[in-house]
Amino acid sequence: MHYIINRCPISIHSLNGKYAHALYSAALKRDELKKIENSLNTISNMLTQNKNIRDFIYNPCNKKSDKREALMRMNRESNLSETMKNFINIIANNGRFNCLLEISNVFKDILSAHNGEIKVLVTSARPLDSLETKELSFALQSYIKKGQILNIVSKIDSSLIGGLIIQIDNDRYIDLSTRRKINEYESVLNESLNL
Repeated sequence: MHYIINRCPISIHSLNGKYAHALYSAALKRDELKKIENSLNTISNMLTQNKNIRDFIYNPCNKKSDKREALMRMNRESNLSETMKNFINIIANNGRFNCLLEISNVFKDILSAHNGEIKVLVTSARPLDSLETKELSFALQSYIKKGQILNIVSKIDSSLIGGLIIQIDNDRYIDLSTRRKINEYESVLNESLNL
């Protein structure tokens, strides 16, 4: 008997990541990635938008079987695949209902990587204008492979004072902030004063 091992397109080390990777592998093998993504989106939306459902699913006093049935009902309209039913059963059996949102988020990250998207988190002291964003996007092209797509997410942190911090797919980290430079200068000055 031969087993096909579907390598995860990104590195994952968390327990939630293991669940997301297992779901990704099963969905990829059965060509159900889009269907699983839709089912997870339905569950995520229900958990984030409906406090009653979230409280019911996360409450450890409620029976696993009742929670399982609630998740199945949420997805009935989307015609759940066997893969998703099996995933919900595994989550239920292992009592991991409180991890559903994080598993869903990790699955989305895996799916983005599968589709050739590279997530870039750009933290700046102030919002970047369109020209700066365009120039940054052009500069970041050298960090990705041909055919990959940059997905730039911006974040503001005024404590940087100036400059940028760029995180590429959780693998590479580039700190070009003024705060880092000031910290380095302080460190050098403190060392020289302590001589």
